Order: sequence, then C-alpha cells, then structure tokens
Amino acid sequence: MRQTANFVAADLGASGGRVMLGQWDGRTFSVQELRRFSNGGVLAGDGYWDILNIWSQIKAGLTKYHSACPQPPHGIAVGAWGVGSGLLDGAGRLIGNPRHSRDPRTAAMPQLAFAAVPERKWLSETGVCTMPINTLFQLYNMVRTHDPALDTAQTLLTIPDLCAYFLCGDRSVEWTEAVATQMYSPKRKDWTRTLLNALEMAVSFCRQ
Repeated sequence: MRQTANFVAADLGASGGRVMLGQWDGRTFSVQELRRFSNGGVLAGDGYWDILNIWSQIKAGLTKYHSACPQPPHGIAVGAWGVGSGLLDGAGRLIGNPRHSRDPRTAAMPQLAFAAVPERKWLSETGVCTMPINTLFQLYNMVRTHDPALDTAQTLLTIPDLCAYFLCGDRSVEWTEAVATQMYSPKRKDWTRTLLNALEMAVSFCRQ
C-alpha cells in the first residue's frame, strides 16, 4: 500500500470509554489510544446516560486524530452495549437523555410481559436470553407508564447507532445491535412485530 489506512473506533463501556486509532500499512496493523474518559449513569430522579458528554468525548478523540493525521480516516465505528437506546422525533431530534439500562424500573417487566406472551415464544423468535435490562423491557416500561416520549417518537436507535447518527445522520439500527434488543427475529430478518403488538408496543419507529 502506498498510504497507511487509518481507522477510528469509539469503544464505550458502562464505566469508561476510549477512542482508538488503528493503522494498516499493508503488512502490519497497529493500535494506539487517542482518548480515554470516564463514563457512567447520571442519577436525576431516575438513571440516565449522559449521551451528550459521551458524544463530546468522541468528538474530542476525533479532534486529536485530526491533529495527528490530516487525512480523513478510512472508517469510523462505535461499539457499545446493545441494551440502551434513544428516541428521535420526526425531525431527527433526540427526545431526552436515554434512560440507564440498569435503572430498577425494568425489574418487574419480564414477568409482566411474559404474562401476555410466554417467554418461550420470545426465545424462539429472538434467540436472546431474558435480562430485565434488555431494550424490550425498557420500551415496555415506557408503554405501561404512558411515557409521553412515545407520542412523538419516530425512530429508536441503540446507543452505538445513536452516536453513529450524530456522526453521519443515518437513522438505522445495525443488525447485531437489533438482535441484542430481544425485539428482532434473525430468522425473519425483521422486528418481532406480532409479539410486540401483543404487548401493545408500536414499533413503526424501529428500523433496521
């Protein structure tokens, strides 16, 4: 290769994050850290992810990349947990901070959901083991509590997809992230609309 290929990746964890630079020269691949930062939930009555701080940290990492490498990267990726999500309205605006996946509001949701649709049906369709933190139960909690955010929501994006949206404006859910929500059927290559409808969960704003 005449030119080194540069790739930037934001790796988000539940307690910390980092922005990494990977470089491929045609023979070897090297990795270096551009930025490391603390991450975690913010308690404000309920628990939330500080998504704007996460985004500002990613931008700071990209700024450091630009100061070291004047040419644009060949690719940018964001990796994070697949159970958190944010909602956008019809104009693409974020409707509040995403709720923290470990907020105790979802503790009773699996039992309530499975009273309407047996757990075995969810497992057969999604292949995902039940955890109260899964997106399915976060969204179901919003439905049961009549969360007003659902009245204006048009798009659901997982946390890494939300960061990718901030980067490039694409409103879609990456396949592996969709599977992690416990609302997607790999067999049908679509959201489990029949099961979700049985829980009175509108999923027209979920796109993969």
